[in-house]
Amino acid sequence: MNSRNIIKNDEAVSISIGFMLMFAISVLVFVSLILSFYSVLQDTEKSVMQKNFGIMGVSLSEKINTIDILSNSIISLGEIAVQLNMNFLFPPRLQEKLIH
Repeated sequence: MNSRNIIKNDEAVSISIGFMLMFAISVLVFVSLILSFYSVLQDTEKSVMQKNFGIMGVSLSEKINTIDILSNSIISLGEIAVQLNMNFLFPPRLQEKLIH
């Protein structure tokens, strides 16, 4: 085979360019899918956290309201409240953060 024919032959160039383009397109599609799933997971986690904190906030406000009602009832009866105790239970992870 003549070396001039090999240099002028363009058959392998189109196959190489086609492979590189398909590979690049595949990588872009894969990365966009991963990023979209990641953002969906982050939104889901954030909404679950907000709902949990909302539930804990309502529970905490109900307990504070109960303490307020008890103290006002005791005062209206003419008595003196020396001590009122109320237990607040938080999830274990939050308790560890509050302690430290």
